[in-house]
Amino acid sequence: MSQQTVKNVAYDNAVSLARLFLPLPLSAAGATATCAQYFALGNETLYAAHGIQRVAGTSTFTTTATTVVSGTSTTVVSTYTAATTAQAFRVSGTTTTTFQTFPIAAANGANGAVALHNFTACGTAASGTGGTNLVAGDQIYMVLSTDATATVLPMWEIAVTPLANVTA
Repeated sequence: MSQQTVKNVAYDNAVSLARLFLPLPLSAAGATATCAQYFALGNETLYAAHGIQRVAGTSTFTTTATTVVSGTSTTVVSTYTAATTAQAFRVSGTTTTTFQTFPIAAANGANGAVALHNFTACGTAASGTGGTNLVAGDQIYMVLSTDATATVLPMWEIAVTPLANVTA
C-alpha cells in the first residue's frame, strides 16, 4: 500500500504552471438551466469560464465593449444570434460571487467573428496572471439565460495555486 504525503507546489512547479480545462456534462435545455457544478479539491486558481453551444438558442444578444488605449477609445458592438448567455457563480462558504454574463453563439456583429468557443474573464484573469482564488470545497457553476432551446457544454480553466499544498 502506497503512502500519500502532502507536498508544497513551488511557484515554478509544472503542476502549478499547467492550466487544466474541465469539461462538465452538457446542460439541459430550458430557461435558466443550471449547468453541472465543480467543487475545488484544494487551493486552485480559476482563470476562465467557457461555453460551447451544442444546440442553438433562439435569442439575440448584443454586447457593447469600449477599449481605451493610449488615451483613445474604441467602442465595438457585437450582435449574437441563435444565442444564449451564461452567468458564472462561485460559492465559498456562505458567500456567492457573481461573474460577468457572456454570450454563447455565433457572432454576427461588426467584428465578423464566429464565436464557437466563448470566453469570459473571471476576476482579473490574463495570460499567466490574475484569476480568482478557490479554496477546497468552493463550488463553481453556470446558469443559462431565458433561452428555451440552447444547450451548452460548460468548461472551466483552472490551475493549482502556486505554493499550495497538494496530496501526492
